[in-house]
Amino acid sequence: MFDYSPFDILPLSELVQAKETRDPRRSPDNNFHYVDIAGVSNSDFSISSTKLIKGVDAPSRARKVIRDGDIIFATTRPYLKNIAKVPVELDDQMCSTGFCVLRANEKITSDWLFFCVTSDDLMKQIIPLMRGANYPAVSDKDVFAATIPVPTVELQKQITSRIKECLERVKEIGHLRKESLTEHAYLNESLIEAKLADAKGEEVTMVDVCEITSRLIDPRDEQYQSMLHVGGANIESKTGRLIDLKTAKEERLKSGKFVFDKTMVLYNKIRPYLMKTARPDLSGLCSADMYPLEPKSEYITRDFLYYILMSRRFTSYAISGSNRAGMPKVNRKHLFDYKFQLPKIEVQQRISEHLDAAIESVQLLVQEMGDTEKETAQLRESILTKAFAGEL
Repeated sequence: MFDYSPFDILPLSELVQAKETRDPRRSPDNNFHYVDIAGVSNSDFSISSTKLIKGVDAPSRARKVIRDGDIIFATTRPYLKNIAKVPVELDDQMCSTGFCVLRANEKITSDWLFFCVTSDDLMKQIIPLMRGANYPAVSDKDVFAATIPVPTVELQKQITSRIKECLERVKEIGHLRKESLTEHAYLNESLIEAKLADAKGEEVTMVDVCEITSRLIDPRDEQYQSMLHVGGANIESKTGRLIDLKTAKEERLKSGKFVFDKTMVLYNKIRPYLMKTARPDLSGLCSADMYPLEPKSEYITRDFLYYILMSRRFTSYAISGSNRAGMPKVNRKHLFDYKFQLPKIEVQQRISEHLDAAIESVQLLVQEMGDTEKETAQLRESILTKAFAGEL
């Protein structure tokens, strides 16, 4: 609720105009832009896409007319905040009846209305009114009953100008965060490449230093049902992190799988450019689209083998041998034919330890940047809270 505000508190029903409807099928030859809920981004509160539809083909939900400056508020799953302000290029177009269309009257500016309905304070009034289990929704009437603070129109303009200035800075923070995350991914690759470039030694072929000893098993056998399964989707690209693991029983696996243990490196042979390689700290089952590589310990450590497979040089080699256009795939012969410099075991250990420590530091930075995304959302709310309290 906005009960802390020094301004008048009024329901939206007193601040918006009556809805405008139209049946586009009455003009069957005319094209129109249609906005549905999927076309609204809740990350930046904008209309991200529309559908160009001919009147004769208009869906039954295309009935609400939208005008420049209208606010469209999705009434299905309102907590997702699929809310947007209509840009001038979509003036006199159509949106789904799944939106409540809020058109400001003379008491309120479109900008002030927009900031109020995208705030958590308004959501606290709306969410308790949701009905329905599978598709919880509210009605237009519920939205119109929600209250917001309403200063004079002149003051609304002054405050919204200040809000926009502050939010522009928040937006800049978001862009910097995304750029940093991209740079961190490249930094990992650069660290590996730089260290391996110094790894001088005897030239070997992959088949000399590792092998595949696992055989395909039936995951429906009782002895395998409780084992965790690693598929391509369970290895995070370029980091090797295992995510969202489930047992063979939970996934209802049927096709043949490999058994792996903590001595092996898992290499996903599908789409090698994704660089999905892992050092599991558990025993389990892996997809048949994965190579469970067992290092020959007298020649190579597991960690060094992992970093060889994560290198740009190996990835480029793997891509060059992926001869399927639709589904690039590294065959076993191409993998084992790969040649590289192999230093002594103690040097391998030293290089791997250095890379482990360096990449762990990078991952901590990535985690901190991920936390920044939540902080920017909280910062937006903080700015709106101060604005509605007359403190901005």
